[in-house]
Amino acid sequence: MLGAAGALAVAPLLGSEARAQAKDRLVIGLSLEPPVLDPTKNAAAAIREVTTPNIFESLGRIDRNGAIGPGLAESWSISEDGKEYLFKIRQGVKYHDGEPLDASVVKFSLDRLFAPDSTNPAKSLYTDIEKVEVVDPATVK
Repeated sequence: MLGAAGALAVAPLLGSEARAQAKDRLVIGLSLEPPVLDPTKNAAAAIREVTTPNIFESLGRIDRNGAIGPGLAESWSISEDGKEYLFKIRQGVKYHDGEPLDASVVKFSLDRLFAPDSTNPAKSLYTDIEKVEVVDPATVK
């Protein structure tokens, strides 16, 4: 009886052909569904798994070899004492609604990360940052 049940269970798998997947669709498998998509509102790991690589973009990127390269910042400079970073924001970047990215948006995002009520698990990585300043629309310090 168990043998017959097992044979029936795998029968649909025999002879089936793999179907071609559409190339205009992304399917992500997760063990948990994110409770929200805002990493400053909840510390669930599932949020980072979905949002970080698919929604958010950083000022810089780390490539496969560990080298730091441009992201939303096209360039940056670091003061001699290593305490001040000046980022030049890449021009022409727009959000899905057509609004442009500028230094004020970068400041807003970082201020949200540092906020007392932020539960972003990466918050502790930025504790040495005292403040974020907008120098001009394309520059943040």
